Amino acid sequence: MAALWTMIVITGRQIGDMSVRRSGALWRLTMREIEFRGKRKDNGKWMYGSPVYLDPEHIGMWTKNAQSYFWVTPQTVGQYTGLKDKNGAKIFEGDILEWGHYKRICQVSWLEDTARFLYITVDRKLIYPGEASACEIIGNVHDNPEFLGANV
Repeated sequence: MAALWTMIVITGRQIGDMSVRRSGALWRLTMREIEFRGKRKDNGKWMYGSPVYLDPEHIGMWTKNAQSYFWVTPQTVGQYTGLKDKNGAKIFEGDILEWGHYKRICQVSWLEDTARFLYITVDRKLIYPGEASACEIIGNVHDNPEFLGANV
């Protein structure tokens, strides 16, 4: 375990939900922010917070400060990836991005078997998120499906 910790501290790499960053002369361990979003059933507005799964058809969302609770459409619930685009906007599962120099259109998806977020292009190629600053959010699969066509 000590060897693994040493490797993390030396490289400053991200492992799982934890990352090690250098702050001045000190290294510090940080956890990424866990946040979800979903569209309210009553008015279609996006809510951000923590989901409560009662069953597949009934999902509620507590707001960040736990002051409000709303029912959300289950298919719209997506997790924050921990990354931000070149404009500083949080990237969520289900977002549609314009990525890289060639402006490839891709969808942010969670791959269950590898337990990670990936960008899937319209022509079904997988892109591993590297520099999030190379992409820009242009919509999401729920509000802007026309960006993806029928392929993704």
